Amino acid sequence: MPPFGYDRRAAYFMQFTISDVDRLQKKVQIIDNGCWQWLGMKDPKGYGRVRRNKKLFQAHRVMYMATYGIDVAGKDLHHTCENKSCVNPRHLRPLTRKQHIAVTPASSAYSAVAFNKCIHGHPYTEANTIWEGGRRRCRQCKHDRWLEALKSSAKITSPYQGVYWNRMAKKWSSECGVDGQFIYLGLYIEEQEAAYVHDQVSLQLIEHPSLLNIL
Repeated sequence: MPPFGYDRRAAYFMQFTISDVDRLQKKVQIIDNGCWQWLGMKDPKGYGRVRRNKKLFQAHRVMYMATYGIDVAGKDLHHTCENKSCVNPRHLRPLTRKQHIAVTPASSAYSAVAFNKCIHGHPYTEANTIWEGGRRRCRQCKHDRWLEALKSSAKITSPYQGVYWNRMAKKWSSECGVDGQFIYLGLYIEEQEAAYVHDQVSLQLIEHPSLLNIL
C-alpha cells in the first residue's frame, strides 16, 4: 500500500481522526490501472461509504481531504479514472457541479445541460421551466409526480377519460394530454362536468382526439 500523506486538518473537516483513516487502508485494493478499489460498503451508485459517529461519508472524499489537507466542501470530486469505487486521491479532481456535469457525458444531468432538456427528456421551454432555490426544475416532471401521487392516493376512480378524484380537495380533477404532456384543467364538484371540460379542451387543442367521453 503506498503511503498516505494524511493531514490532521482535513481529518478534522470530515470528523475523522488519523487512526480512523489509517484503518480504512485495509479496505483498499490497488488494481492494475492505479485505482485504489474500495472493498467496503458502497451506495447504490457504486461510491464507497464509511461510517463515523452514526453518520455516513463518501470514502473517496475522506481519502482526498485527508491526503491533501484541502476542504472540498461544496464541490464535487470528479473521478478522472471513471471508476466510482476508486478512492485514489490522484484520480480525483475537485470541480464545481457545473464543471462536473460538463465532463461527465454519461450522466443524465449532462444531457440536460447539453440538450436543454430535463433528465426525462422534457424541453426546458419558458412555459415548462420553474426556478426553485436558484435551480431550474421541469414543470412537466413536477406535474407527473403530482399526478402519480394523486392516482396512488385516490380511493374513487372515474370511468371518464382524464378525470380523477382529488382526495384532499374532495373534488374531481380534470386534465387532458397534448403531445405527451398533461394540462391541468381544474377541480369540479360534478364528475360529469370535469369530463365535459376534458372533452372541450381536447377538441380545441388536438386535431383528431381519439379519447373523448362524448357526454
